[in-house]
Amino acid sequence: MDVWTARGVAGLLVLSLGAGGCTVGSGAGPLDGFVLRDADASSDAVGDAAPDGAPDPGGELPLDGGPTPDALDPDGLLDADGLLDADGLLDSGGDGEVAADASDAELPPDVGPPELCNGIDDDGDGLVDTGCGPPYSASAGAVVHDLGLVDVGNGKVSAARVFGLGEGASAFDIVLLDADGSNENLAVWQLFDPVGALVAAVSEPFGHEVRDLPGFATAVVQVPDRGGYLPPPGLWTFTLFRNGGSSHVWARVVENRRPAPTASEIDLNLWFVGLDEGLDASTAPTDPDFQAVLSNLAGRLAAFGITVGATEYFDVTGVDAQKYSYLDLATAPLVPGEDSELVKLSHSLPQTNRGLDFFFVMGVSVQGVVAKAGSIPGPPLHHGVVGSGVIVSMANYFAGSKQAAAPLLGVTMAHELGHQLGLYHTSESNGQQHDPIADTPECTEDTNQNGKVEPWECQGSGAGNLMFWAATTGGTLTAEQLDVIHRNPALHAPQEAP
Repeated sequence: MDVWTARGVAGLLVLSLGAGGCTVGSGAGPLDGFVLRDADASSDAVGDAAPDGAPDPGGELPLDGGPTPDALDPDGLLDADGLLDADGLLDSGGDGEVAADASDAELPPDVGPPELCNGIDDDGDGLVDTGCGPPYSASAGAVVHDLGLVDVGNGKVSAARVFGLGEGASAFDIVLLDADGSNENLAVWQLFDPVGALVAAVSEPFGHEVRDLPGFATAVVQVPDRGGYLPPPGLWTFTLFRNGGSSHVWARVVENRRPAPTASEIDLNLWFVGLDEGLDASTAPTDPDFQAVLSNLAGRLAAFGITVGATEYFDVTGVDAQKYSYLDLATAPLVPGEDSELVKLSHSLPQTNRGLDFFFVMGVSVQGVVAKAGSIPGPPLHHGVVGSGVIVSMANYFAGSKQAAAPLLGVTMAHELGHQLGLYHTSESNGQQHDPIADTPECTEDTNQNGKVEPWECQGSGAGNLMFWAATTGGTLTAEQLDVIHRNPALHAPQEAP
């Protein structure tokens, strides 16, 4: 859970995948007893994989290395002729030539019957129920690789999932969505790049190129989550883990095709949940005090090279407004609160809506909390799933001077937006944990020894950064922070249609 407090605690969470699962931390042992299935549907214990990264005699995929063409495509299911180029692009004509700008997802697989959303691989492409999961929005600069429904759970790692990252891609997000609605904890178990290097592993969430943290009902891994890293094109491979019994997870990859963007646009969806003084979707567009909040947000984003595009206003009404106007937030990590229920109300938005959802409520149950991001990062181009929206408390806005509240509310929205786009706190409250970005300031000065690094103790060492742990009116971002957020697929080129 990420919250921004007005002097509360938002320290680094110690996360676990639960009893019998995997504890997030260093020093995890071998994965004996887990099952990893290869492309020919055979399986064996992961512990049988050769330690040098080569597949074992049974043909299973190695845990400590990337895929090989023989293991990935022994029967030609991944392409039309059974030939697979080393760079991850398909040679659909069998002549050794491929389109340099085409990814696997853009070339036709073997022709077969359509998917029927019945839990079976009807079209014979090795994937189950593609096109049948929760909807996602279209965006001209993004490509979504739909990897369908994945069998997982019951203490086992899933079969490997493979996607081809195209030439010119600047970033991607792996998005996992629990398919049975039980809010179990799930995670990307391991992620390998095209040459077999381990890029992320939930057993060592901070020990690799990319952070890999579990989530309940939704898990997202963003590549990159720091500046200076460009994911190489070709075949990427990942496996999944889910607590609980045998079940299913929807898996998809959202790829950003904008190379090294420095100017972007973001659309916004503003949801009003039983607010006082008649502030709702009909009055907010012309309410001068509320528009001052949006102007403050827009000004801050403009300084980062981000313009605000389409802004739409919506109401949460009836019993939902009564229930969620004052939200009960979760008080423990990886446990759902009412905020995870509220964000699901955006599920009916059309595919053309690619805005990021903000939900304005009267207050929340945790003292000092002024806003809460859905997750770090959120699932880009998704609505109505856990983690897909930001909660903003309007308690201070209505309690005093609205003019005085506007700057703090604007910077609060910008801060939580930073989390949704993949930014962590530059320094956590204890001064011991920091983000993975090299050029952000780190504060460790607990001058009064109260266990927290306060803004006054961190002047010149992070308090002025937008992503400092405690609420201030500061609002700067470093070059690498800007690189991360501009490459998030939730942003698009200025004035670009969906």
